[in-house]
Amino acid sequence: MEVIKDNAALLSNIEVLTLLENLKSDLKRPKYSVQINEMKGQLSEKEKSLQRLNTIVYEAVKYLEEMPSATQSPESVKNFLTAIAPYSLTK
Repeated sequence: MEVIKDNAALLSNIEVLTLLENLKSDLKRPKYSVQINEMKGQLSEKEKSLQRLNTIVYEAVKYLEEMPSATQSPESVKNFLTAIAPYSLTK
């Protein structure tokens, strides 16, 4: 992977949580299901990667759901950004 343009956009926790929840629902589709090869009892590399991705998504969602971002709405984030705009804050 190559970074084309760093700092192109910053995401809030609520945006990350929304993206991860969408990804989590996509990973539940049969196309992404992980099945153990009954003959060998082992997982292919693709299946191992999907398991790792599922773990990362699960842990990240679990963490973000414990943060204030779980109770925020996109509108509240937008209102906050509008309110602080006059201060010309940078990251």
